[in-house]
Amino acid sequence: MDPVSNNVASSLAALTNQYEATTSNLANASTIGYKRRVTAFSQELQRQMAVGTEAANAVSQVNSHTTLDFGQGAIAQSSNPMDLAIQGEGFFAIQTPTGEMYTRNGCFRLSDNRQLVDANGHLVAGDGGPITVPSTTDVSQLHVGTDGTVSTGDTVLGKIKVVTFAKEDVPKLLSLGMGIYQAPPDVSPSPATNTTIAQGYRESSNVNVVEELVNMITVSRMYEAGVKTIHTEDERLKTLVQTASMA
Repeated sequence: MDPVSNNVASSLAALTNQYEATTSNLANASTIGYKRRVTAFSQELQRQMAVGTEAANAVSQVNSHTTLDFGQGAIAQSSNPMDLAIQGEGFFAIQTPTGEMYTRNGCFRLSDNRQLVDANGHLVAGDGGPITVPSTTDVSQLHVGTDGTVSTGDTVLGKIKVVTFAKEDVPKLLSLGMGIYQAPPDVSPSPATNTTIAQGYRESSNVNVVEELVNMITVSRMYEAGVKTIHTEDERLKTLVQTASMA
């Protein structure tokens, strides 16, 4: 492939990656606790648009690397006492068959044996083990303190485990889907200290729908322009070859 087509092809790869990230973000805009996917392209695009630079310049300056934006989503009241939202940094720890995982989705419920579980049925980790609610206690009687302590009346049932990661380790978390994240073997969490829990609230996704739609329109137009550039370059080369063969 000639240099021009090669450069455009690289740009198209970055645009394809951005399109996939954007469609994922839009599809999960209403998913509780969802963290949007961010590409180097979208970051550069937003920077250049802020300073009035041509958006086309963004493609040539980035690769197709994708990360997650763990920024706080809006906190919305649900009035369900089993809904919990983390305000600040941190994750709920959950126990799965493959080890401890982490989530920002605090839409919890009780399992058949009255243990606190997440939306996927995984046990919600407590500082002292799984949290079990007595059969005589209705969920409306549960109180979850801002520190994660679960109680009913004067009886403490346990404390929900909330953890944080070092700033440099957060980008290393691997998304497993359904709002669940896994830490690599060389990354360890620490107990959350500057985090509060709000009972009866849910954390919305941190997706800005308008921004994502603008990204999609921009990417679609730039991709179309790139394809036309490759087609034009191919026609130019064909003409050169034909001219040379006739010489």
